[in-house]
Amino acid sequence: MTVDLRDRLRHFRLEHDVPGVAVCSFTAAGPDVAVADGVTSVETGHAMTPDTVFRIYSITKMLTATVLVTLADEGVLDLDRPVDDYVPGLRRRTGEGTGGATLRHLLSHRSGLLPDAVTHDGLSRDPVGLAEAVHRDYARTPVLTRPGQFYGYSNLGVSLAGLAAQEVTGTPFAELMRQRLFAPVEMTRSTHDPMVAMTHSLAQHHIRSDARLRVEHDARAGTKHEPSSLCYSTVVDMARFGALHLRGGLETMHAPHSDPRLDIDLRYGLGCYLTPEIGGSRQIGHEGFLGGMWAKLIVDPARGRGVVWMDNRGEELRERRYEVMASLFGGLGRIEESGTDPREGAVAARDLPGEYVRAGAPTLSVSCGGEDALELRSQEERARLTPHLGGVWRSPARFDPGAPPWGPHAGTRRIALGATVLGDGSVPVVHLNGLPYVRREWRDLVRDRRMDSVMG
Repeated sequence: MTVDLRDRLRHFRLEHDVPGVAVCSFTAAGPDVAVADGVTSVETGHAMTPDTVFRIYSITKMLTATVLVTLADEGVLDLDRPVDDYVPGLRRRTGEGTGGATLRHLLSHRSGLLPDAVTHDGLSRDPVGLAEAVHRDYARTPVLTRPGQFYGYSNLGVSLAGLAAQEVTGTPFAELMRQRLFAPVEMTRSTHDPMVAMTHSLAQHHIRSDARLRVEHDARAGTKHEPSSLCYSTVVDMARFGALHLRGGLETMHAPHSDPRLDIDLRYGLGCYLTPEIGGSRQIGHEGFLGGMWAKLIVDPARGRGVVWMDNRGEELRERRYEVMASLFGGLGRIEESGTDPREGAVAARDLPGEYVRAGAPTLSVSCGGEDALELRSQEERARLTPHLGGVWRSPARFDPGAPPWGPHAGTRRIALGATVLGDGSVPVVHLNGLPYVRREWRDLVRDRRMDSVMG
């Protein structure tokens, strides 16, 4: 299988102009087959191997959640206790504290925080940099609703959860991860320290410029990102981590906690995505990517196996990667519609028209299109969506991946709009391909700090 796998990876790499790719399958016993092809950098030509180190970006969230869940199992902390009990002195834009947000809310992106963009100021490598950055960023990030009311992907929320673990254990976060995860699981090349990563064979980010690939020499790595997106690892190390999830004991992470409101029943657990349920089981895992590097971990508990994929190109090749993974590993990575959807459609098209905003993105205008359809418009982009299951509207045709927010979410090839409905029937947030947009008047209430009327 190793020769055939390498041939398939080489074909994928050459067809799509990918400098290098590494893959490792695994079972509960550990890594199974590990193969790599290509180079770590088009500048150096150094060979890619299964031991090449990549930055795994948001897969880091799954590692962080794993350590927090094990700490909770040991009674060191409580996932359902307000995070203010562990990180005192938090101040938000609209008042004191977090409004009762728990570690479970933070790890499942249900804290009520408006989704944040990744910011790169304050990139201190000092261990105290995590606390300083979280306190600063939390104070300037709007809180929209009470915890538990909507899904809003938040790097800051996971960093706050990591800070709570650091505070309660008295151990710097990176060292805590080494002691509690990397050392016991024998993830020998995994680290949160870019200086340590550089002592190994290190994959470089590649972006296309002037019809050719070039190395992106702009890595940004501060302790503020350690819990959410700053970890370096290899396919072999991550296969060992995936095997840990196959051996049991982490089921609370694998249970659905929040709903990104897509046209498929994709859910989020604690630090991981859950595919639609087929035959009573879901695949779990996470993607990680930014600016010319992409990684994916897939764990299938029902079949007792999984796969890790890493390469040094961007997210634009996501669907091609999933096709190759599914063909090589018996369907791993393939996301299918379950045919049923447990969500109830508690909102009508007439409840949604208006303008919705998101930091760093053009305004999204929603209007009725007749026969319960919706018309979406944002600058030059337009789309007509028709009703689907569970109060979600989607495009009638499949779309090739594009730039967010119009690029379909991982796992689906359709543009999808889902609504978050509060107890009073109001719709403060819609999700366009999983990305939350806030109704303009609600955003204005947040700015005016009239949160009592917003939070109910």
